[in-house]
Amino acid sequence: MQPSTYQELTSETWLEDELNYFGGQNGPFCKNYMAHYRGWTILVSLDSIDKDWSSIAVNTLVYNHPQFMEAYGNDSIPATILSEWLSTKEEAYAAIKLKIEYSSEQEVQ
Repeated sequence: MQPSTYQELTSETWLEDELNYFGGQNGPFCKNYMAHYRGWTILVSLDSIDKDWSSIAVNTLVYNHPQFMEAYGNDSIPATILSEWLSTKEEAYAAIKLKIEYSSEQEVQ
């Protein structure tokens, strides 16, 4: 029996600044979306109890929820989270992008 050879796949590519629906449920959070923005990965989720939206971002590119949670738990990877809940996913997405832009400006100064 010959040993199997495995082909290493290239990384998936997402368009910059485009929300991608990936669904799933994690506790009360559902209707999950991810996007890449300025080297960050943004997760936007609906709270199924209160029916409002929030967002978290990590300063690395990942492509699924397990990778995102691993990055979020890694203290060496910068992360940011919204402190408020908003009525639409678009508002939550815009708000987290503003936090990313603000943190990028602070690093430059």
